[in-house]
Amino acid sequence: ALYRASLSKRREKIEIPGDFQMIFSPTAHATTIYFVGLKEADFGIYALTPDASVVSVENSFYNEHDPAVSFDGRYLAYSCNETGFYSIWIKDLQTGEKKCITSSIPYDAFYPAFSADGSVVSFAVYQEGSEPDIWFARFTPPAGSDSRSQSYPQE
Repeated sequence: ALYRASLSKRREKIEIPGDFQMIFSPTAHATTIYFVGLKEADFGIYALTPDASVVSVENSFYNEHDPAVSFDGRYLAYSCNETGFYSIWIKDLQTGEKKCITSSIPYDAFYPAFSADGSVVSFAVYQEGSEPDIWFARFTPPAGSDSRSQSYPQE
């Protein structure tokens, strides 16, 4: 279940339509909440929209985890085991195009996060037999994308 709380109110449960066995890893952008949902042994990424409906954002035969939305709301970074281990993928939420940005890393990668200007994605890499390390990858939107010209919030 997802809950919302504030310092002045007790927590309240957010009703999520659909037959989810588990819901976790929520992240929000504007008025949309992205989350990982488990349905029938399949993990996917979903969005709870302002009108309280749930839409599938990325749900394939593979398992998708760790949603992170760029500050402009155009791109979704997530981890997925499509390559045989967990890799970081970026999906353009306007066009639906997606690309693996860690295909040359032969280890599991999780927990992506965009830099404030959207030019870098950080993530954790779990090399066999060691603690996770933080790695960075430059992110360049496809040609013709206008996301770089939009303003980003300052941190």
